[in-house]
Amino acid sequence: MTAPREVFRSFQVARKDIAYLHFVLESYEGLAVLSSADKSSGTVTVRYPSDLAETVNELLTALGTEIALKKVRGDGKQETCSTR
Repeated sequence: MTAPREVFRSFQVARKDIAYLHFVLESYEGLAVLSSADKSSGTVTVRYPSDLAETVNELLTALGTEIALKKVRGDGKQETCSTR
């Protein structure tokens, strides 16, 4: 049995929402870890095991109804991931 690979996804959020996002993600112990890639621009990275991708995606979708999450693609461009 192979271990799940780690998934890294970057988002841009309002600076005021970084602590809230961090608190919510880490309140689900062992689900995901949030790192601030660039606090001044609000860029954060969410890291999680690939076998938990469905759960993390559901949580991020739900959070996207509360705060604006913009996915930062590998090429540096952004995609809106929220309904706001």
